[in-house]
Amino acid sequence: MTSPAGYTGCNAISAARFGWFRLIPLNLDFSHTEGWVYLNPPQAIIDRAEVLRGAAGLLQGEGSPGGAVNLVRKRPLGTNATTVEARVGSWDRYGAQLDASRVLNEEGTLRGRALIDYEDHHSFMDYVNRRSPTVYGTLEYDVSAATRINFGASSEETRGRPSMNGLPRYATGGDLNLPRSTYLGATWNRQESSNRGLYFDAAHQLNDDWKLQFTAMHLKEEHDLKYAGVNRAVNPALMQSANIVARSIADIETSGIDANLTGKFDAFGRRHELVSGVNYTHTTNDTIYGFRTNYNIFGLNSYNPDFREPTDAEIYTGTREARQGKARQLGFYNAVRLQLTDPLKLVVGARVSWFRTDWDTVTTGAAPSTSATHSRENAKVNPYAGLIYALDPQWSAYVSYSDIFKPQSELNEAGQLLKPMVGANYEAGLKGELMDGKVNASFALFRVDQKNRAQEDFSTSPTCRSDYYCYTDTGEVRSQGLDAEVSGEVARHWNLFAGYTFNQTKYLKDVSSQGLSFNSYTPKHLFRLWSTYQLPGEWNAITLGGGVNAQSGSYRQIGAVRATNGGRAVWNALVKYQINRHWTAALNVNNVFDKRYYSSVTALVNGSYYGDPRNVMLTLRGAF
Repeated sequence: MTSPAGYTGCNAISAARFGWFRLIPLNLDFSHTEGWVYLNPPQAIIDRAEVLRGAAGLLQGEGSPGGAVNLVRKRPLGTNATTVEARVGSWDRYGAQLDASRVLNEEGTLRGRALIDYEDHHSFMDYVNRRSPTVYGTLEYDVSAATRINFGASSEETRGRPSMNGLPRYATGGDLNLPRSTYLGATWNRQESSNRGLYFDAAHQLNDDWKLQFTAMHLKEEHDLKYAGVNRAVNPALMQSANIVARSIADIETSGIDANLTGKFDAFGRRHELVSGVNYTHTTNDTIYGFRTNYNIFGLNSYNPDFREPTDAEIYTGTREARQGKARQLGFYNAVRLQLTDPLKLVVGARVSWFRTDWDTVTTGAAPSTSATHSRENAKVNPYAGLIYALDPQWSAYVSYSDIFKPQSELNEAGQLLKPMVGANYEAGLKGELMDGKVNASFALFRVDQKNRAQEDFSTSPTCRSDYYCYTDTGEVRSQGLDAEVSGEVARHWNLFAGYTFNQTKYLKDVSSQGLSFNSYTPKHLFRLWSTYQLPGEWNAITLGGGVNAQSGSYRQIGAVRATNGGRAVWNALVKYQINRHWTAALNVNNVFDKRYYSSVTALVNGSYYGDPRNVMLTLRGAF
């Protein structure tokens, strides 16, 4: 099922070097591990995002090549504080938030925080809208000077009319150049989703050097969608396409725990660091998905979304797929940072994991079938190693190796799970400080090799499974390139971030595509620049900001047909005004020059999504 524009789904939060967001390893923070989750908590409750650089297999088990993002939820503050926020923007977008933190006893050992957030968003696309209230609460208690516990709970609801599947292309791969407001769904498209979470963590400081931590969480997502979307490439002679109608119901739950010991120890006359832990996750997935193709054949120049809504039974005459799945993972991990000499550190670690995944699938309709798939991995070892050499007090050079192992959930045409993805991540680089530590800089060369990576099997039907192609684990692939970043306060009140990434991918071994790019929809070049400047003197209440995200072109090859997506540079701007010590107003102008572009092009039958046209968002924020 293709994700609706502007909506979040049940996706792992990760970033890979095979995409265009690249990360640098060797920054393991042994003092803090919040736990790694697989569902998306509500964004309003997130305080910050922490990035695990490099393959994530050491702590998470499933070693994505680029890393993983750890979303740290908001916690009670040490003092009483309240913030209020109101937002209004283009396309009738409105929002409000109240966030209050309180000290609840005289000793200051009991603290609480509560948050309410509400969004009511329409879109630049016709008919599309979304309403999303979020409620969050957390309590924290210092049991003693050395022990702290924290409880939290969140709830997010989403209701609205989504745009599913995006836009089609010509059957020749060409761009239809449709208006950005084009909506090829139905007036009865609807989504009802909920996301609820329970959180607990405890930390105990054993002594000045050693700390014990425990984290537990339970997340539950429910999704109920009924929609029409486009699912046919357009013949230039007929200018016709067709709607697929679909029904999707999903209940997904994940529970997880993590316990770890971190600390410092002395050996051979030097100070070293250690982390040792165990974690376990259990996920259940219960879904029903049905679709019927060619329900509404239409002329592209006379589309009317107000057509008859089919019953569920009508939809299921095409295909109805009921799937129940369970995934369990247990792992023990250890990592040590050894100070070999004054300038040289060695980081070594390994994780031993046990995986088990079971899927039961019953398909009815035009092609009935029943299948059961099982995947097991016992005592799988994921090693990690790196060397860091301090060239001087400001600059360090490093090399690293990370192992990649990732069980995959995609199915082939026979309904079988693909083999686990395996590989290796190599990296070398420099990191340092400029201008007395006010500016950070880094440069890295990387190479990632993978085997058994899931790829769309375009020899199957475009509705092979879940309204998309089936998958195959074809050949061996490689991603390599370089990454450079500089960020910090380059002058008084002037902050700057600039980054450039070059990424090249290709098939190393493949029957028909050897030597070609296997991930052609990932741009080779990506440049990011953002700067803010607080005006001096009597104008210091004003901060100006601006930046650009630029990338080279990409394409999607489907058989002999190629769908291209040109390069782009999208500029954004910011003006912030400090009204007084409590209130600030900020105006964000996104896509300042109203660049017309596709944020993604994934297929011919659908999957082309326009990026946002020029839009503004005004935010008024008060802090007390």
